[in-house]
Amino acid sequence: MPTPAASRRRRYVSAGAEVASLGLLLVLITGCTVVDGVPGSRVGSMVARWSVPQVAQAELQAVVPPGPGEVLSPARRDELLARLPEAGLSADPSAFQGRLLVAHGYSRCGDELLHRDWRGKELWFAVAREDEGLACAVSPYTVEIWAVEPGDLRASADEVRVREARDR
Repeated sequence: MPTPAASRRRRYVSAGAEVASLGLLLVLITGCTVVDGVPGSRVGSMVARWSVPQVAQAELQAVVPPGPGEVLSPARRDELLARLPEAGLSADPSAFQGRLLVAHGYSRCGDELLHRDWRGKELWFAVAREDEGLACAVSPYTVEIWAVEPGDLRASADEVRVREARDR
């Protein structure tokens, strides 16, 4: 006959398994992702990409230095678009109106996706799938612009912050 303590342990284990199953189901239904142990949702779409050898690495890094990324003000957006060739745009710049734009520069060793936290105030980029065969240190430098619909955020453009995934 099981002891009362053993019965409680079994209930806790059973409850833990139910919570884990519910969490997995929530992730599958909502599209929520977990990056570095932090839950978030993928947002936005890439609307421009420039990479070496299309543009020299020094020029790309001068326009958008490596880092977590930045929310673009209209003036910064215009400056960035004026300094990079139109060939990298996948949409007419007029399509950017009313959308929050985020620029990101990194050594591309895998596709990065934009994520937002559950509060809708923080964004971060994370590699979608790491390829063990790639040496990130020698991967081509890439600049991307991502567009996020205002309804996907719960904050004004001034309140949104872009962070390193590992700093979250």
